[in-house]
Amino acid sequence: MFDLETDRAVRWILDRGFKSVAIQLPEGLKARAVEISDAIRSGSGASVVISGDPCYGACDLLRGYKSHAEALVHFGHSPIPSMGADGDVLFIEARAAPDISSAV
Repeated sequence: MFDLETDRAVRWILDRGFKSVAIQLPEGLKARAVEISDAIRSGSGASVVISGDPCYGACDLLRGYKSHAEALVHFGHSPIPSMGADGDVLFIEARAAPDISSAV
């Protein structure tokens, strides 16, 4: 249902040469954590750490990710400009384009 652009995350990891990456997912996407982790690991060769900390929005950004990995891919939300930018963090919004014609 959601396009989580794992190919984009893989390109970003490869382009920057990260050997380890943490992924952070909102509660509604955590059921897909292993699937996402496997796609990133197989595409990039990087080791992947899945954050299990609660996440309900970009304001819950995993600040201490550097103690676990070189980079962080935060799925589900867009960045909050007032929080500042970290070049080792990639935000990937969860986008869906469901067919609602049967409901209309």
